[in-house]
Amino acid sequence: MELAAEPTEAPTVAPTAAPTVAPTVAPVQPEKIVVPENVVLGVGEKLRLAPVVEPADAEYGKITYKSSRSRYAGVSVHGTIVARRKGSTVVTVKAGGVKAKVKVTVKPAPKTVSVKAERTTLNLGETLQLTAALPAGTTGSYTWSAEPEGIVSVSDEGLVTALKGGTATVTVKTYNKKKASVELTVRPDFEIWFLNIGRNDGILVRCLDEYAFFDSGVHSWGVKAANYMRSKGITRLKYYIGTHAHRDHVGGAPAILAAIPTDYVVVSHSGTARKIRDFAENDAERKATRAASYYTVRPGRKFGLGDAEFEVLGLITIVNCDTGDGLENSNSLVLKLTYGETTFLLTGDATGTELTQIEKANPGCLRATVLKNPHHNGKQMFALQKCNPQIVVFSTDNASQPAADVLRYITKYGRKYYITSPNRDGSVFMSSDGKELSVRTQY
Repeated sequence: MELAAEPTEAPTVAPTAAPTVAPTVAPVQPEKIVVPENVVLGVGEKLRLAPVVEPADAEYGKITYKSSRSRYAGVSVHGTIVARRKGSTVVTVKAGGVKAKVKVTVKPAPKTVSVKAERTTLNLGETLQLTAALPAGTTGSYTWSAEPEGIVSVSDEGLVTALKGGTATVTVKTYNKKKASVELTVRPDFEIWFLNIGRNDGILVRCLDEYAFFDSGVHSWGVKAANYMRSKGITRLKYYIGTHAHRDHVGGAPAILAAIPTDYVVVSHSGTARKIRDFAENDAERKATRAASYYTVRPGRKFGLGDAEFEVLGLITIVNCDTGDGLENSNSLVLKLTYGETTFLLTGDATGTELTQIEKANPGCLRATVLKNPHHNGKQMFALQKCNPQIVVFSTDNASQPAADVLRYITKYGRKYYITSPNRDGSVFMSSDGKELSVRTQY
């Protein structure tokens, strides 16, 4: 008997999905080309065009360039325009189906260039716009540079920024290598000058835009000191400081007070104020010395000059003597001047006895970065030891030089000294940024 086969179920077959067809996306076409409408070049100058095609995702292949009159200015396949002769042309820039035109005018190349500056002295942080001037009818690009680096910076547009004290040369250079320069001086916030004025003290201090002047020497040196300050554009003193009553220190004070308006005359005792008035040699000086505001200062008194500060260290005890007597040296005003971390001990003709009194009253107060040696070329070992300066300045003349053993002592410990006499360093100029001290001299 045959067995009946069991019915077999047909397998389930999923329907085949229709193939997915990606939609066709048309490429983004360029809409415009951004280039300068007008370009002015000097003969021989080159300019690389940098066209921008919009929108940014547009597809256009390569950009092509063509000059309508290449005898005046041609253009390379990379878009560099080369000015050839005086005249004009139109450069056509194409990308895809769009184009743009640049009118190119070619003028004569400059044969010279000059720099225009409203001033040549800047304070720290100030800016100054320089302008390059080309001869009429010429044109061309130029670049700016400054040397040495770090004193000023100069932008592509000629804007100078003062960075630190010093002198820098800013140069403009045209594309065809014509040059011009201007020398700019950046004033530090703090300066002190020890002037070459014979065996006298003549010390000028500036902090920001305020000035103080010490002594001057005899009358003729006072006239020279006043003329020097005016030549530097100084029109006002905050302080005239007379260290003591000797003629070789304040004999020139009347000439200074008559020439330059002064807010305060600072002295150590009334005898100095009296002698300043006595030393006047004409009506203008007599009027100025009588009208002056005199201030007698005592130890511990402080007074400011810009961001710098004077502190009165002495005199401690007034010595009763004739103001022309040698004992008057012991009545010298002794000041410590501080700017940031730099300090200056300014001593007039202070004696060892006076300095000993000052040190005893305030131990350590004589320490300073710079010592103005007491009494010009005087041998003041006590001052050197207690001040322990990095620099010593001797304000003296050719005939009165410091003793050799004093100079050896100074250099033995790695210190420096400067002598203001004409046969040595001449005037000594120092500047400070509050931390570091810079020194230069001028014969």
